[in-house]
Amino acid sequence: AAQQLAPQALSRLRGFAHDVRTTYVASDPQRRRAWALAGTRVASARRLDELGRLLAVKAVETETRSGVSGAISALDESGVLPQLLALPDVDSGAWRFRRSQRGGEVEVDLSDALGRWTSGQPLSQMADDLLPDVPDRTWRLEQMVDCVSRGFGHAISWMISVVVERANAILAEVEVEPICPALPLFVRFGVNSSAALQLVTRTVRSRDVAVRVARLAYEAGVEDQGVMEWLDTQPVERWPSLFAARPSDVLDLLDAMSDPRTDSLRLLLDTGEVHLQLNSELPEGAVELVIATRDDDLELVELHAVGGERLSVLPARLQADLRTVLATGIDVEANISRGSTLTLRIGRGEAHAN
Repeated sequence: AAQQLAPQALSRLRGFAHDVRTTYVASDPQRRRAWALAGTRVASARRLDELGRLLAVKAVETETRSGVSGAISALDESGVLPQLLALPDVDSGAWRFRRSQRGGEVEVDLSDALGRWTSGQPLSQMADDLLPDVPDRTWRLEQMVDCVSRGFGHAISWMISVVVERANAILAEVEVEPICPALPLFVRFGVNSSAALQLVTRTVRSRDVAVRVARLAYEAGVEDQGVMEWLDTQPVERWPSLFAARPSDVLDLLDAMSDPRTDSLRLLLDTGEVHLQLNSELPEGAVELVIATRDDDLELVELHAVGGERLSVLPARLQADLRTVLATGIDVEANISRGSTLTLRIGRGEAHAN
C-alpha cells in the first residue's frame, strides 16, 4: 500500500507514525494504559484521569479518606460524583427518578444514597427516606431497587473504581494514605467493612445483618479477620436479639461460618466416626443430637442427654455441618469425652448394613 502513495504523502505518514511512537514512549506507562484497564472509551478514560486528579487534591484535605464515609465525602465535595454520572459510559437512567411513570424527575442526592446503602440500610427504608415526593410507595421501591441494581451494582461502582484507583496512584507518588481501596466493592455489595463484605459474599443475604455483625465485632475490639472466631463465641440463641436477625438470617450466618474442611458427613461415611471440639465442657457420656425449634421459630441443633434433658446448643461453627448430617437420616451415635470432645459414630445398624 505504501508503494501506491505519492512520496510526499508517504513522508507525512512516516512522520506521523514517528511522532506517535515518540509520544507513546515518553508518556507515563501507567497513564497510557489507563484507558485499557478502565474498560471505558478513550475520551472517558481521559476525563477520568482529570477527575482522579481532582479527587486526589480533595482527598489530601479529608483525614477520614481511608474509611467509607470519608471516601464518599471526598467524592462528593470534590464534585467528582455528579461528573461520573455525566460520562457517556454510564446509562442516563442509572440514577434517575420520577414522581410517577410519566411524571417529572425527582432529585436524589447520590452521596446521601451511597452513605445509606453502604451502612446496610434496607432498600425499602431508602426508598421512603429519599423519595418522599413520590406518592406511590410501590413505585418508590421499584425505582430504588432498579437504580441501585443498575447503578451501584454496575455503572456507578465501576466509575468509582476507576477514579479512586487513579487518585490513589497520584497519592502514592507523594506518599499519602490512599482513599478507601475497597470502596467500589463496598458500593457494589452495600456494606462498609471487609468483615461485612466477607459475610455477604458467602451466604448472608441481609446486608443490614452483615453490617451489624461487623459493627458489633469492631466495638468489641475484633479485627476484620477475626470476626468469624468472635461470632463463634457468641451464643447462637442470642443472635436474633443481638443482631436483630430473623431465623432465616441466623441460618445464613451459620452457613457462612461452616468450615468446609470439617465436612463431618464425609468423615463419618469414610471412617465411621468424627471428633469435634465444643466450646465448653459437658458431662461425659452418651448424648443425642436434636434439632429443636425455639419460641421465635429458630431451629438449632442441640445436645440432649439420653432421655431428653437439654444440655447445650452446639457451637455456631458446627450447626450447619451437623444439620446436614441429621438431614441424611443416618443413625448417628454421639458421645462426650474429656469434657469438651463430641464424638459421632455411625450407628451399629448402619455400620452392619454398609
